Amino acid sequence: MKKSMRLIIITIILIFSLILSGCYDKNVLTVREGSLTRYPNVKIGDAFDSFFSEGKWKSFTSTENDEVVEFNGKAFWDNRPADYKFQFLVKGNSFELHTTSVNGNISNPFISAVIISKVMNTYEAKNGGSTQSPIKLDEKRPEPPVVKKKYPTPL
Repeated sequence: MKKSMRLIIITIILIFSLILSGCYDKNVLTVREGSLTRYPNVKIGDAFDSFFSEGKWKSFTSTENDEVVEFNGKAFWDNRPADYKFQFLVKGNSFELHTTSVNGNISNPFISAVIISKVMNTYEAKNGGSTQSPIKLDEKRPEPPVVKKKYPTPL
């Protein structure tokens, strides 16, 4: 009886260890807990988890030695179900959006910005209004993310 109880406890501890080790990834947490300049009060993880279904986060080191955080999720595109993929490059405690793709098609910077705006604005609407930082008329808007011609990993 004691051996079977000990085996059960060890099994439970191992399962929880595996689950928790998958949840704690420094790079994933950097992006999930981070925010975009235009939406300083919205955590990316909260907005993405709210907007996309079947969301999955992972990180890896690219073939070019870049630290990459990837989000995959499902949402609608042109009134049809679609698969979305976002890749963020992480450098220390900061990150930048590197690529966005819909159904395997890499989006240009304008489409990427539109998608991100839709995700963030939808989250804001569900959670009590705008948290965007106001843009002053004389302030220059940041450039949309630049999509490199050479990608760190195949999409």
